[in-house]
Amino acid sequence: MKAVGGSATLRASDLKGVMAEALLKEQAGSLDKVRMSTPVPAQRLVGLDKDAKQRLFDCAVRAQPSDAAKMLDQKPESPEEAAQFRAIMPALQACMPAEGGLTFKPFEIRLLVAVATYRVANQLVGA
Repeated sequence: MKAVGGSATLRASDLKGVMAEALLKEQAGSLDKVRMSTPVPAQRLVGLDKDAKQRLFDCAVRAQPSDAAKMLDQKPESPEEAAQFRAIMPALQACMPAEGGLTFKPFEIRLLVAVATYRVANQLVGA
């Protein structure tokens, strides 16, 4: 969020991440279900489009759901959160499109993990 001239600007992607994390923590057992879900083998993504970052994190969280849930259990910007993110790195690397070229700002990572984890939790409810 950036204050400019007395107003605030929210990016939709940031808001989605904040809301996803809040809903996961509000819905009893959601993170536990994700933590206990069966990992899906990572598959390299094809193509770079406007949704590539989220698709990358969706792939990584499906591949390592327990680590993603554990990351969201940690305090933001803490050493423990960073350690859990490092645990997800092998899946991110395995999912990375061959074209590469995806970069992230540190604040985006937790938001992207939260949205992907929320999607996994919702798939488990529907299963």
